[in-house]
This record gives sequence, C-alpha cells and structure tokens, in this order.
Amino acid sequence: SPVSEIRAAALLVLLLPIPMLASQGVVAKIDPPYLEAVPGQSVDLRLIVMNLGSSEVNVTGLRVFITSEEIFLLPVRTDFGEYRLPLEEPVRVPPGGRVVIHKAVEVPSVPVFGRFVLRVMVETTGGTALSRLRVRLRHSSASLGVFAFLILSMVLLIYISYRIIRGRFRRPGRFRQMVEEVDALLAERRRVIELMRGLEERRRGGRIGDAEFRRLRREYLQTLEEVSSRLETHLGSLRSMLSSIEDEISRLREEVNEIRARMESGDMRRGEGERLLEERSSMIRSLEERAGILRERIMEMES
Repeated sequence: SPVSEIRAAALLVLLLPIPMLASQGVVAKIDPPYLEAVPGQSVDLRLIVMNLGSSEVNVTGLRVFITSEEIFLLPVRTDFGEYRLPLEEPVRVPPGGRVVIHKAVEVPSVPVFGRFVLRVMVETTGGTALSRLRVRLRHSSASLGVFAFLILSMVLLIYISYRIIRGRFRRPGRFRQMVEEVDALLAERRRVIELMRGLEERRRGGRIGDAEFRRLRREYLQTLEEVSSRLETHLGSLRSMLSSIEDEISRLREEVNEIRARMESGDMRRGEGERLLEERSSMIRSLEERAGILRERIMEMES
C-alpha cells in the first residue's frame, strides 16, 4: 500500500549514512558498498536511487571521484580525479518511488594495488545525491612488477645512503691520502734527478752550451729543493703514523696472548675465543701491511 511504501522509504532514510542524503529529497545508495577487483576486470554495480519528494525526477548522469586510502601497502591518500559514467538515456524516478540502475564498470588497468574510496554523485533534475563505494584493488602482474621495482629502488637508495654515511664516497682516509701525496712527491723527485743526469750527459757530450746548462741546472735544483722540503714536512707525519701503528700492533698482540690464555684456562668459550682471535689477527695483518708501506716510503725519503 502507499502508506507502507512511505514508511519503508522513511526507514531506509534513517538507515542510510548522512553523506548519502542530498538536496530536494533524492537519495542514492550503491549495492554492494564494498567490492574487490583486479585491474581490467568488469564489475556489475547496482545503484539505488530514491525520490522522497513529491515531484518526478530524472537521473541525468553519474560522476565518480576516486581517492586512495592505501597504495602498495602504504597509507597514501591521493585524489585520482573525476570521471563521468554516461547513461544511454535519462532514468525516470517517480515521486516516492525508487529505481535500480545496473551499471557495468570496467576497472582501469592501472599497475597499482591497494584500497580506494569512490564517491559516486548522482545528478538528477531534482538535485544530486552522493553515495560511497569502497574498493580493494588486488594485485596484478603489472602491479607486482611496479611494486618490485619500487622495493629495489628503495633498497638501492638505502644502500647508497649507507655508503655515504660510512664515508665511502668521501675523500680518501688520512693514511691513503698521505701515501698518495708522498708517492707523487717521490715521483717528482725521481723525475727531476733523472733530468739533471741527462743534463750532465748532454754537457759532457757537448750537446748543450754552458749558459744553457747553468740555467737549466739552477731551475732543476730549485724544483728539487722545493720537493725535498715538502717531503721533509711529510716525513715527520709518516714517522708519527708508523709509531702509532706499531703501538697498536703491539697492543693487539697482547690481546691475542690474553685471549689464548683465557681459552686455555677455560675462562672463555672456544668458539668466542676463535672469533676474537680471527678479528685481532685480521686487524694485525691490515696494520702490518700499512706499516710496511710506511717503512718503504720513509726509507726512500731518507735516501
């Protein structure tokens, strides 16, 4: 009966969320209010439109606003814009009545997965009504590929940041920098000395005049003096560094002896002791290698 229909309509209004209510007595609801789909899939939606007014209205169009709640397992809120769903012809809704609009919607083939909210605005001659649809977009092969690429990019970014923090991309360490500077100076000294020897040979062979010989010799001696002065400055630093390294090697060797003694007495477990011995031995080998490099450079500088 008309009375029962009006009561049913009033009850439905009370049960609907407030955002579904619109101006001039037009109410819309999507059934089901939640669905799961994969990109490219076609889904059937039931849009229920109720006219609570006293005049007939026509549904003229649908507008969909898409917002993300979660993308790639991350809580990301992004507006994906507005889309129109065309109607073949206006749909008539009598006063106090309702219609069900069946709509087949194809999910866009997007390479993402996550949770989205679709706000569907129903446009009618009697006003607009708003309804919501929550969508869980499941993963596809394309979205998994994009997700794997993002994970690899994030891992690479973390690794690069770690390398930067660890100083891998910074200037060489003090030891390496000093050795490189000394090597460059020693190479320059050898070059100048070789030039001076060649100059003496050319003079003895009569291939150069006295004036030119004296001028070049004076230039070479000046360069040699400058290089020797810079080497002398580095010599003290290299000796100090060598002394510190030798002290550290002695300390580590004492720790090795202590670890072995604790292992023999049972004060330290063998597994832990062997691990500590390997660590100390590795440090000693590295320091001895550096000490050998420094001794070679010091001997050449003093010769």
